[in-house]
Amino acid sequence: FDWGFLSSEFTRSGHAIPLLKVVDSIPLTKHCFPDLPSYSMKQLSKELQLATTPTHRAESDTRALTELFQKCLVILGTNAPIGELARFEIKKKQKARH
Repeated sequence: FDWGFLSSEFTRSGHAIPLLKVVDSIPLTKHCFPDLPSYSMKQLSKELQLATTPTHRAESDTRALTELFQKCLVILGTNAPIGELARFEIKKKQKARH
């Protein structure tokens, strides 16, 4: 899901942005499935036979992304350390302090 959108909504609603590690699905998917012709969610859903087709709506996109993430974890292996995902993290910009 788009971390920028979520961050904006946290800020807009007056809530602190949670300190979470966020994995970028595109480089993760390219690593796990390097030979696919496209990495759009719609195409990934078709190529990887996901049960959910993303429709640019929160629920279907989240379900499809969850399925994709689970398939990537299978490729990485069940014994892969969680730190293995660190190389696919989105590096968040730090706000300057004045």
